[in-house]
Amino acid sequence: MKIRLKTIQANLFFSYSALIIASILIFAVFFYYYTSSLLKNRVSESHQSLCESISEKLDAEVQKMNTVSMSVCYSSLVKSHFYKHLSYNINPDSESNERKVQKYFNAKELMDIFMAIIGPSQTVSQINLYDFKGEMIGAGISNTTAQIVLPKKFWYQKVLAQNGAKYITAPHPDNLLARVRRINNDSDSIYVSLGITDDSKYISLCRVLFDRDWTQQGIVEIEQNCDTIFHGLDDLMNRESGKKSLYVFNDEGDLLFPYNRKIDHRYYDYLKLTHHQTSQTGSTTIRNPVNHTREIVTYTNSQYSGWRVIIAQSQKLVLAPVVTFTKIVVFSCVGLLLLALLISYALAKKVTTPIQRIHRAIKKLDLEMLFTQTQPKLTSDLNELEELNVAFQNMSVKLKQSMDALLLSQSQEMQSKIMALQSQMNPHFLYNTLATISIMAEENMKEGVITLCKNVSHMLRYISSHQAPLVKIETELEYTEKYLECMKFRYRDHLTYFFQIEPRMNEIQIPKLLIQPLVENAIKHGTRNAPPWHIEIWGFIENQRWRITVKDNGPGFSPESIANIAKRTKEIDERGLLPNLEVNGMALLNIYIRLKLVYREKMLFQIETPSEGGAVVTIGGILENMEAQNGE
Repeated sequence: MKIRLKTIQANLFFSYSALIIASILIFAVFFYYYTSSLLKNRVSESHQSLCESISEKLDAEVQKMNTVSMSVCYSSLVKSHFYKHLSYNINPDSESNERKVQKYFNAKELMDIFMAIIGPSQTVSQINLYDFKGEMIGAGISNTTAQIVLPKKFWYQKVLAQNGAKYITAPHPDNLLARVRRINNDSDSIYVSLGITDDSKYISLCRVLFDRDWTQQGIVEIEQNCDTIFHGLDDLMNRESGKKSLYVFNDEGDLLFPYNRKIDHRYYDYLKLTHHQTSQTGSTTIRNPVNHTREIVTYTNSQYSGWRVIIAQSQKLVLAPVVTFTKIVVFSCVGLLLLALLISYALAKKVTTPIQRIHRAIKKLDLEMLFTQTQPKLTSDLNELEELNVAFQNMSVKLKQSMDALLLSQSQEMQSKIMALQSQMNPHFLYNTLATISIMAEENMKEGVITLCKNVSHMLRYISSHQAPLVKIETELEYTEKYLECMKFRYRDHLTYFFQIEPRMNEIQIPKLLIQPLVENAIKHGTRNAPPWHIEIWGFIENQRWRITVKDNGPGFSPESIANIAKRTKEIDERGLLPNLEVNGMALLNIYIRLKLVYREKMLFQIETPSEGGAVVTIGGILENMEAQNGE
């Protein structure tokens, strides 16, 4: 069974409840999404700055390695000693002891040059120089020579393909350096002070060494301990507020950082998820490849090293303060809601109780006992209700006297019907005019919107004035012309119009808002044809009747429309019913009813579609009727 809220108390209670609840929900949703968006943007900007800072730091480390590599490749001393080294390897099986000693001292001089390039500040961890026969001369952490199978080095083919350009490897262990450390057990403390352990990993920067004829002579490998390259990144991430994850990938998709612990291989999807981004830096929201939670991911690509720095942070963690604050706001608003509902219930009861007493007294009222019945006394402290009670008592006294004014009441009833029908026209115009302003604003017609607003303001004063429902034709035409000026701004040269009104008609009183709706209807239906559109307004007096005709050059009335209007007007004439017109309903019926109320059977209302096209609507009334009403 449907519950109907008929009482003021119930209406006030549930209306205020719905309003407050809706306000809270709208505020909470708006606040959450606005603050979340703002916070995510700030976090993205912060992560972007951090990514760029880390990328610059890593580029500086790679640049140091590259500078050392270039120093080796372009050093005349290195090339001179390396050419001697190569000459000693022409016939290694027939070397004499003296030649072996010379080769040893030449290698030692090369190591001294390498150490000079590294410098006392240990710019890099190790410099290794390889010839293509597999002999290596190294200096740095370990000053040694070794015989290796060069093609088995994992970076060998890629370095040759670079043809002299630098190639940077992924983190890898150096078995030779680890073996040297195990051999030199007595100096472990030196290696520990340099940050070198058995499980240390290195990043190598390699390039081919050429002679003066641009012939490949060997390969230069610069090794740097990963602890040095990525020094401080873990501490930096821990110092930042909120738990973040940092990943560094090279352009081949290898994970460079973290290098000292195993991670789930699915985290490599971070590189795939950001790979489609074309910009060098950016931020996006993706799902964590492992736990599938939403994360804010920010990345930066280095043009120098080709490395991609990625910072990921849980969106839930970022938005936690917003969620907490939103909950506090919602709970606070719920508390205020309950308090407001209690207050509204009490106020409603305070208002409705005295009204119920007055209602009971009215139900008991008998016309013959108006002057003998004791009037109710209220115990309310509300002035409005006391005034209502006093007004009720005065009404009871005057009711008997008002019976003599029945004829006047009927006249007032007719005027009330006219005003009611007129009030139906007002929103009809306003809705259409607001639609016009909206269209002009979308088309950036600024000056037109300003002028149109001024005209609408003038028109609103006209339609909202509480004067008599009858106005002069001159005033009504002025209002209609303002409306056409508004339409002119919209349709410009596509719309033309003219007025042809006899001057002696200006003082005739007609119902308010009678002509403009006809013009509006003409524009509405006339513009269905292609422009130009033309509106004509004719006015003249004939046979003691005033007549006003509105004509357009549109498609005209269809036979179905004329039949429908005729059917509706016939129902009004036969039953005397006022149809419930809506804002977008038939304005012509509204005009017909108001003419009927004023002029009765002496009204004029005609619609037709001439053979040349367009629509013609003619309205009118008898002059004697208007003069009689003016006399009253």
